[in-house]
Amino acid sequence: MSKNPPLAVTSNGNKINLRERYLTLRESISVNELEKSSKDICDQLLNHFNFSNQNIHLFYPIEGKNEVNTWPIHHKLIKTNQLHTSVYNSVSNQWDCVCFDANSAFVKKRYNVPVPDPFKHAKWDKIDIILMPLLCFDDYGNRIGYGKGIYDQICKCLNKSCV
Repeated sequence: MSKNPPLAVTSNGNKINLRERYLTLRESISVNELEKSSKDICDQLLNHFNFSNQNIHLFYPIEGKNEVNTWPIHHKLIKTNQLHTSVYNSVSNQWDCVCFDANSAFVKKRYNVPVPDPFKHAKWDKIDIILMPLLCFDDYGNRIGYGKGIYDQICKCLNKSCV
């Protein structure tokens, strides 16, 4: 018998049910609620973690999905850290790690994902901290997202000491 908890199993249902439930809840959040919650998340994150001089991977909110607004986090961290994000590579059919500077503009690309322009390709194993979004989590703390496996693919590329 395995001592590890099963992935995405809950006392109240499975991850498909959780995904549907929390997508519906997310859609019902008002713009004001979203901005207040995003600000609270940013404040908590920056007040409780040391991000100084780190290689940080940040995901940016997709317009229309009511996702946490990570732009305030971006604006604070870009001053003292090297920021990275993900860019879809249609040739390899994978997400590449890229870095950019404070002067980069952002344009919307595949899946309406904001992408820096210009950017430089970077190595996944250089990332110290990754701030990864989620839709919800199960009873064991396992992350549940949109179900496309994008973040699972990215996590496999990170070094073992990445937080």
